Amino acid sequence: MHTELLNRISKESLFIFIFSAALFLAAVSIQRFIIPQLVQYRQNSAILSGYLELISSENGYSQIRSEIENKIGQLQKKVNRQTGNISEQAGLSAFLEALISKARASDIRFVKMQPQAESKNEDFTLYPVILEMSTTYHALGQFVSSLEKTPFMFKIERLAMESKAEGGIEAKILVTCFIPLQNL
Repeated sequence: MHTELLNRISKESLFIFIFSAALFLAAVSIQRFIIPQLVQYRQNSAILSGYLELISSENGYSQIRSEIENKIGQLQKKVNRQTGNISEQAGLSAFLEALISKARASDIRFVKMQPQAESKNEDFTLYPVILEMSTTYHALGQFVSSLEKTPFMFKIERLAMESKAEGGIEAKILVTCFIPLQNL
């Protein structure tokens, strides 16, 4: 009797293994993917119902407006911290000073800084500047990384490098400075 049971189990062991693995994968996927989505859905539904309740009340719009103004103020403070309050200074010179300070922090020596023709759009005046520098790969990487951390101020358009015999590099970078029109 026991041998017959063991024979049946050994014949069906592959099916039992596949079924248990599928059941395990289904349980893990539900825990990892579906449950967090449901929790996020409930939280977003609660936020939405709160806003709908505010809209339907008498002073709801004013309260929503004050919340939005608070968030705008927080974002403006965050931008000011990142730029070092550069928005209070005027013009291209402040942005070039920020560019030079980032270069000094990265141990980069400028050979030439050549401003190009400006262009305007509805929000910004765009000042392209060609920077020629003598540096190392590591210092150039630090400099590019520091510029990329402030995409609202600077954008790297082009980068060209040439290796020197002494081990350093000569690099040319076209950087565009985004200056808000209110600063001009």
